Amino acid sequence: MAEDASQFAATASAMGYLYQLRIALLRCTDLLESGAGWTVALEAGDDIECIRDEATGLWQLKHRAEGTRITDGATDLWKSLRVWAVSVTTGAIDLDSADLFLLTTAEAPPPRALRRIWVPPFLTATLLKRTAC
Repeated sequence: MAEDASQFAATASAMGYLYQLRIALLRCTDLLESGAGWTVALEAGDDIECIRDEATGLWQLKHRAEGTRITDGATDLWKSLRVWAVSVTTGAIDLDSADLFLLTTAEAPPPRALRRIWVPPFLTATLLKRTAC
């Protein structure tokens, strides 16, 4: 019976939502220095949508267990790309004013193509501070 119950455990989902909240709060604290002309929303245009002045940042977040790897063929990567492609095609995302980010706790093993756009975990906080939104 315990085995059946584990199929329906909400721990992973809860951790994902807490991860979204954590990153959204981090964005808010970073943006506080720029004044009041910004908004951060959860589950709006994406997992996190950040708008400041004319810039929009759309964030797909993937919280994964320690030791999980994301590869070029990972479902997480291709689902995110599909969501963005459909949104661009339908006009929901304007690439002239929006930046797209996939932030994950998974590791990217070398020498994959994904590794070329990978930001190491120790640089993530620096990247978050440098983005317009």
